[in-house]
Formats: sequence, structure tokens, C-alpha cells
Amino acid sequence: MSEPSVTPCFQVAFVSTGDLLRADVTGYNGNLESTLGYWRAIAAEVRNAHPARLLVVDVMDGGVPPPEHLFAFVQAMTEEGLHGLRIAYVEDKPESIPKVELAGIFAHERGFTVQVFHDTDTAMRWLRYGEA
Repeated sequence: MSEPSVTPCFQVAFVSTGDLLRADVTGYNGNLESTLGYWRAIAAEVRNAHPARLLVVDVMDGGVPPPEHLFAFVQAMTEEGLHGLRIAYVEDKPESIPKVELAGIFAHERGFTVQVFHDTDTAMRWLRYGEA
């Protein structure tokens, strides 16, 4: 008897424009498995599209995984081909930003170039021009 297939609890919609890849993530998060799942989907698209800049817009329901899961997530992502990209992550829930920023700190420690934002306009400005 085969195992039933599990439908992912997230969806990722991609738009590629020039050297920018935008990933809009919807669905439900709150655990390591879903976080790894949608980031692995993003990493696969990065390997296909070869962008220089990545904008991830998170409008998922649910919470941010706990700190120990965030650390494990960042460690798992080191082999996914995202180094060398400028990554802007937009979190739509202000109360989640400190936890997402913790993941950003872990990512910086692993050599990623990533910044967390609350709005897309500021994230795009950072992706285009960097720190001002």
C-alpha cells in the first residue's frame, strides 16, 4: 500500500523581470517543514532563472518557526545555491519581523546577503541601490 500524497501547505508564484526574481508566498507556515519546502521551491527557481536579486514576499498565515528551527533552516539552505544573491524578504506581519530578523542574522553568519522589510517599496529600493 502506498503512502498518501501530502499537499504542500504553501504556494509560491514567481515573476522574473531582468535580473530580479520575485516570489510571492501564500498558504500556511509555522514549522520547519513548510519553511524548508517553500524556500527549496524558491531555490529551484533561482537555479533555473539565475537572477542577481531575489524578492520574497511572505503573506502566509501562521507564525514563524521557533529560533532553533530557524537556525536549522538556515543551515539547510547553505547548499541550495542562494549565496551570491541579494535577497530582500518582505514580512507582512509586524509582530513576526523580530523572529524573521533572527533568521536573517543566522543567514548573515552563513554568508548570505539578506535583509528583512515590512513593505515591498523599501525592499525594492534596497535591492536596486543597497544601503543609502
